Parts: sequence; C-alpha cells; structure tokens
Amino acid sequence: MKNKKLWKYISVSAISIFMILWIARLFPLGEKYISMDLQNIFVIIYFITELRHHRILVREKNAKIQELELKLQKNK
Repeated sequence: MKNKKLWKYISVSAISIFMILWIARLFPLGEKYISMDLQNIFVIIYFITELRHHRILVREKNAKIQELELKLQKNK
C-alpha cells in the first residue's frame, strides 16, 4: 500500500513540475534558463512512475480476483 502511494505521489509531482516549467518557459527569462531536456526528464519520470503504479494496481486486482475465484470454487 505504501509503495502505491509513493509512486503516485512521485508521478503527480513530476507532471506538476513539468507544467510549472512549461509555464515558466513562456516568459523570456524562463526561456533562457529552462531547457526542453529538463522538461523531458520530468515527463520520462512521470511515465515510469505511472507504469510502476499501474503495475502494482494490476497485481492487487489479480490477487483479489484469484482470492474470489478460490472462494467461489470452495462454495460449489
């Protein structure tokens, strides 16, 4: 449970930082100091952490499905 929240938090943080940097690049000073590479790093972090988060969700759901299938077979 803890890891799921951690991955989600990192994911939301990365996309939030990306958006802040994107808005900052609209201004001349931000355009001068903020590179697209930096923004791309945060997008990659977002994708990786979202993937990890969804993997955990799928594992939990698969475990729950197997548990319910076992209960169903016992009740027959």
